[in-house]
Amino acid sequence: MSEPETTVTKASMYVLASAEMMADTVALQAQLAEMFDVMNDPNYVPPPPWEGPPITPEPEAYRRLLDATDNPLIRAVLELHGPEHGYIRHDGTCEWRCEGCEAGGYEWEYPDWPCETAVLIGLRLGVEGP
Repeated sequence: MSEPETTVTKASMYVLASAEMMADTVALQAQLAEMFDVMNDPNYVPPPPWEGPPITPEPEAYRRLLDATDNPLIRAVLELHGPEHGYIRHDGTCEWRCEGCEAGGYEWEYPDWPCETAVLIGLRLGVEGP
């Protein structure tokens, strides 16, 4: 008795491909569930927001820039372009940014500190760092 011929049709290929995609989807859902187990834990309590000023120290380069000049105009520009803390993380750390510069981009993010203005002043005053 001869074996029946197997014919592969477009419909059977579609069924096989759909089954493979479904298996991949189920596997991906299982991986995501594992990743987010912490959030699904009924005992999970997110850390409280940080209270108070950031624990990340103000950049030393900023203090060196201010100490390098008595010129009121330069000091006013430096104060405008001084480091401001951005979002303070749950552990109290932050990134310093310049709110004296124009915010740019779609989400209106301020540039990191030192900005171009602080760097230029540092170069003119001969101050290392910014």
